[in-house]
Amino acid sequence: MTPSALFLTLFACGRGPSLTVYAPDEAAAELARSVVSPLGDAEVILSTSPEDDARRGRGQTLALLGGLDCVECYSLAQSGAGEPVIARYDGVLGMQYALAETLERGGLRFFHPDSTYVPEDWALPEDVGFSGEEVTPEIARRGLHLHTLHPIEGYYAMWEPGEDNLERARAIVDWTARNRGNHLQWVALDNITEREGELAPWVEHSAAIADYAHSRGLTVGMGIQLFGSGNLQLAFDLLDEVGDAEAQELAMRERLEPVLDGVPLDLLNLSFGEFFGEEPEVFLDSVNRVLKVARALDPDVELASVIHVGAEQRVEYNGQDVLYYTLAQFADPEIVPWVHSVMFYTLFDDAGGAYHHEEFDEHRELLLKKIQAGEPVGYFPESAYWVTFDNCKTTPPCASPTP
Repeated sequence: MTPSALFLTLFACGRGPSLTVYAPDEAAAELARSVVSPLGDAEVILSTSPEDDARRGRGQTLALLGGLDCVECYSLAQSGAGEPVIARYDGVLGMQYALAETLERGGLRFFHPDSTYVPEDWALPEDVGFSGEEVTPEIARRGLHLHTLHPIEGYYAMWEPGEDNLERARAIVDWTARNRGNHLQWVALDNITEREGELAPWVEHSAAIADYAHSRGLTVGMGIQLFGSGNLQLAFDLLDEVGDAEAQELAMRERLEPVLDGVPLDLLNLSFGEFFGEEPEVFLDSVNRVLKVARALDPDVELASVIHVGAEQRVEYNGQDVLYYTLAQFADPEIVPWVHSVMFYTLFDDAGGAYHHEEFDEHRELLLKKIQAGEPVGYFPESAYWVTFDNCKTTPPCASPTP
C-alpha cells in the first residue's frame, strides 16, 4: 500500500461529525449552524428531503422539518438509539428550541452568553430517546432584562457602540433564545440626550441589536423612565419637569421620536424612579399620555409599566391607601403592569427589609388578581443583583471558608 493510499484509508475510517443536521433551506441552515457551533465538529447540510437524507446519513443525524402550527412550539422524535432525530417546529424560535434541547440531551449547557459547557465527547444518550411529544411554552413572554443603569457586564454590549460590543450583544441574543426565551430588553441611559454626538451612533448600535434579535425570533424592549423627579441613576427619562398636558406631550415626543424612529423596538418598559413620586392624578394622566405619544409615533409599540417596590411610598387613590408604584395598574389597560421584586426575595417569602418591606404581599396580590381575572400581567423579578451583600443571619457572622 502506498503512503497516499494508507492516508486515505485512515481518513475514511476516522470519527465523523458528532451531529449532522439536514436543513430545508439556507435560512434554516444558517440558524442551525449558529446553534450547533459549540460542538465544533457538527455539520449542517442543505437538503430537499431532510428526513430521507437523515436516515441515510452517517453517525448521529437530525432532520429539520418544521410544519407545526402552534406558537413557538417544537417536537423531537427518535425511534431508537442512533436513529435520526426528527425535529418539527413552528418558526425560528421553535427550531432553535428543538436544536438546543437536542444538544442539552447530550450534556451540553448554555450557562452563560460568553461560555458554553461542551462535554469532551458529546453524544445523545443511548437509553433515552425522543418521544415526539409537542412542547409549547406555558408563559407568553419569557426573556431577559439587562439593568444597564448599574455597572453590570452586559452594559458595554447593549449600550456602548462598537463592533466588539455588538458581537457580545449578539451572543446575549443567542443565549436568550437557546434558553427558550423570546424577549430581550435593557435600560436606556440619558447620555444620548445630554451629550452632543452620542445619539446617532447609539441609534445605529441599538438598531443592529434589535435587527439581529428579530432575525432570531425575539422581541425587543427598552426601559425608559417617566419623571425626572425620581431619576437618581442617570436613566433616559421623558419629563425633566412635570408641566401641563401640552408641555408634557411636546417633551415626550422630543425624547421618544428619535428612539422609535431609529430603533425597531417592540416594547417600552416604563418605570417611575425610586423614593420620589408625583400626585396620583398627575401620575396617571402622565402615564396615559406616554401611551398616546408613543402610539402616534409607532402604532404597534407595546407599553408595560414597572410595579416597583418601596414600602414607604404610599398614596391615597379612590379612597384607598396604596403603594405609589401600584398606581400604574389603574392606567389605560393597554399598558400592561409588570410586577417587580428585588434581590433574591420572592413574592411569597420574607423580603428581608428590602426597600423597608417585610414581604411583597401587595405585589403578590396584584399579580394574582390580574391572573385570576384573565388580564395581561407580567412578573419581573431580579435574578441577580449588581452589588454583593451579606445575607447571613447568624451571630457571629458566617465563618469564612477554611483555606
